[in-house]
Amino acid sequence: AATLARLHEAEPPPSLPLHGPVQALDLALRATHDLARLAPELGDTAHRLADRLATQLPPQEASVLAHGDLHAGQFLRGDDDTFALVDFDRACRAPAAHDLA
Repeated sequence: AATLARLHEAEPPPSLPLHGPVQALDLALRATHDLARLAPELGDTAHRLADRLATQLPPQEASVLAHGDLHAGQFLRGDDDTFALVDFDRACRAPAAHDLA
């Protein structure tokens, strides 16, 4: 927890992609378009669900430096019981909950 807290306290580079509720909804909408090409009836259902999600977006939270792919395998434990994070290929600016989700 302390290692993740230190990461989230760091200033995120502005060049990192932003990943928040609006961006996640955009990805969902793109997926509904792709699904509609494969199965129009499922695409219609997916569009309705995405429209409903759009009305329930949470308020925009402050963005932090997020790992973007956090799981136990991303932590290295040192001999002195210190921890470090590795593999930042999905780093982004996001609400802190993004890493916890």
